[in-house]
Amino acid sequence: MTSLASEAPPLAEPVATAARGGTVMFVLEDLLVGGAQRHSVGLVRALKSRFRFRVLGLSQGVSASIASPDLAAEIRVLGLAGMFKPGTWRALARVLDEERPDLIVTVNQIATVAIRAALTLSRVRCPTVVVFHSTDVKNVAGWIRTAPFMPATWLASALVYISVNQQKIWLGRGLRARRVELIRNGIEVERFTPPDAAGRRAARERLGFADGDYVIGLSAVFRYEKNHQQLVEAVAALRAAGVPTRAVLVGDGPKRPAIEQLVHDLGLGDYVLFAGMQPDVRPYLAAMDVGVICSTSIETLSLSALECMASGAPMVMSDIGGASEIIEDGVNGFLFPAGDTPALVDRLTRCAEPALRERLGLGALRTVREHFSYEVMTRRYAELFEDLMGKRRPEEERS
Repeated sequence: MTSLASEAPPLAEPVATAARGGTVMFVLEDLLVGGAQRHSVGLVRALKSRFRFRVLGLSQGVSASIASPDLAAEIRVLGLAGMFKPGTWRALARVLDEERPDLIVTVNQIATVAIRAALTLSRVRCPTVVVFHSTDVKNVAGWIRTAPFMPATWLASALVYISVNQQKIWLGRGLRARRVELIRNGIEVERFTPPDAAGRRAARERLGFADGDYVIGLSAVFRYEKNHQQLVEAVAALRAAGVPTRAVLVGDGPKRPAIEQLVHDLGLGDYVLFAGMQPDVRPYLAAMDVGVICSTSIETLSLSALECMASGAPMVMSDIGGASEIIEDGVNGFLFPAGDTPALVDRLTRCAEPALRERLGLGALRTVREHFSYEVMTRRYAELFEDLMGKRRPEEERS
């Protein structure tokens, strides 16, 4: 793959800064690695010049990438257990009274329900924003968590959807707040500059890939819905068809041992690299010819897909959530029906052709730069936060 950076549109201008005003508290169920967590801490980093921040993780656990030195002063892990227990709500209310935020941003179901309950026990009266990252609810347990989330969200000052498809689905289910905003995910494109030929060769050599290898990458936590098994099966099919396929799997999680066993059983040990959890995925993206997401649920608007595309590689994605907002078939990658392994193999076979892959990579980079600007995303959040804190009604003022 040749360098694509010079052929892409220019980057957007950076977000203008303003004087810091007001304390914004982000509240998440946990601070482990995931798209919602990465999105939240990214906003905190981007907007630290405009607001004071606190980031609360309700349960135990914080990943090394999130607990980085630059956020040490903002992060607080509470270690609470049982988010639907009155004792937990009372403990959380005491934290709110201590911190006294001017705006609370809850992320997804558990945090929203817990904060809404705690606010009834707290002296804090401030606007609340719900940022929702899910499209599908995959099982009965998920719907049990979602049942109290919906009325809790109705009481929020604002609800933020991150994808057009997601908004359409959930508004149809009645999930709304006093104010509804659509702010699509964006990424810092300048951090994911496509490698030149020398950089790409060096990245591949470090990982043990040869120039002639067709390298497929998947960056995701090893969970059931991420469906790593399907990609491993596709690698086996491609190699059986004579395509010199290698795969690199970036991430870790509960399903990893099962996938490692499948790789062993299929005799693919020399062709699938388990890279583990990485604080910086860019050296791995630089080695990929094509990125894959074969998730079966929850994939609302994938940050990892946008990062791969910004690095100049096309994506092959299961057609769920916001995938169709990112991928235009034959322009910047391909979609395939979720769970359809022959269709996945077909799309990956097409991408094995260098000339097509080069054209799709250019389209991928252009798509991210033109439509998924990090500057636009962060500016929209800053404007929302300032608007809500600047227009609080008297009954919303802190006691």
